[in-house]
Amino acid sequence: MNVLVIGDEHTYGYGLRSGQLSYINQFIRLMGRLGKGDSISVEAYAHLTMPRLLNALSQLPLGRYDLIILQLDESMRRAVVDEPGEAGQATSCLPTLYPPASRKRSRWKSELRALGRNLLSDGLNRLRRRPTGLSRLLTLLKPYRHTVVLLTPFPHQQRLVNWGRQRLRHRMVEQASRAAFSLFDTSQILGTGDEYFLTDDPEHLNAVSHELLGQALFDFYQSAPAIVTIQTFRRNKQ
Repeated sequence: MNVLVIGDEHTYGYGLRSGQLSYINQFIRLMGRLGKGDSISVEAYAHLTMPRLLNALSQLPLGRYDLIILQLDESMRRAVVDEPGEAGQATSCLPTLYPPASRKRSRWKSELRALGRNLLSDGLNRLRRRPTGLSRLLTLLKPYRHTVVLLTPFPHQQRLVNWGRQRLRHRMVEQASRAAFSLFDTSQILGTGDEYFLTDDPEHLNAVSHELLGQALFDFYQSAPAIVTIQTFRRNKQ
């Protein structure tokens, strides 16, 4: 079994003590209990920017992998420029911002305001037309979606960061459903309380969270290893 994993430092268990396993290693350990552990080959990449991720995926033999795990974060919301020169096109044909000295001040202000409105409208239209990193990613992976499991962003204790990750989560749920991708919702397993994180670290998960996540991911995969599904596992309430 060939597994491709793309994520962040949680993939290799950042901050965990010796002997503690990352959620990916927890997943592999559980697969080993089924007698498959010795035959699993894992290829992992961490900290790829969206352009580098898209480039890497376009070059990897994606059809060779039996399982592709993608742990996404809020950076996936950023737009992807199609061509290197596209970013500069918005300013390449701008009229001069400095009118002749003889022009009346009132007319200058009026035209400047109109120019500002036009630039804003043009910029918004460009952003609407430009594909986001997430949409480009799903398009690239579509032929292999029966082997792909998307992980929603992990919780974060800083409210603003967590808000951005929740925005991406909602978008992922919508687009994964539309494009028929399997989605594993990590927010149903993990919370933002101190019990989920390393001491004095608002971002990185502790060993207990890795174990919970690895077990839930294993259960998710076992429930439908070759069937596209969107499924959640809720935390046990005391």
